Amino acid sequence: GGTTQIEFSIPGTYIVNLGPVGVFSAEDMTLEMLRDRVEAAVESAYPSSFPRLELVSIGLFRVWITGAIPNARLVQAWGLSRLSELVGTADTSEASLRRVEIISDGGASATYDLLRARRGETAEDPLVRPGDRIVFPSRLDEVSIGGQVLFPGTYEVLDGDTLDDVIFRYAGGIRRGGK
Repeated sequence: GGTTQIEFSIPGTYIVNLGPVGVFSAEDMTLEMLRDRVEAAVESAYPSSFPRLELVSIGLFRVWITGAIPNARLVQAWGLSRLSELVGTADTSEASLRRVEIISDGGASATYDLLRARRGETAEDPLVRPGDRIVFPSRLDEVSIGGQVLFPGTYEVLDGDTLDDVIFRYAGGIRRGGK
């Protein structure tokens, strides 16, 4: 007949322990998905209850940024920080944005292309996690393109890139009326 409160935190392992209600993984869940899962678990354990998930505080952690940048450093992140947000804090004038590596606390490694992320490919802009290290390799070959393209500029080209890739994928294609 009264109110009961279950406090929990979500560590870097993403395991949620709700005590008598149950344990589950929150990895890759959005806040809405987490809320639905917690509320369903509580309602299942305590029928006729009216569970509500309240976010009390957001956990902060630090991530190393290193590699072909002038100053390696720790930057502050939180559970919904994306790679692109943290990269914005670094001088990447000599670094590749096409082959950014994230090395997890457990040693797993994945490479991301921030040019593609900036063009809307969200899979190339992952959430960072506690213990991650972001490593920028040196830039490879670059090509400059101007004239009647949507996004004139200088682009780092990767092995296997073609002229079509530069014109249509990187520079956005030819403007209407352009030849």
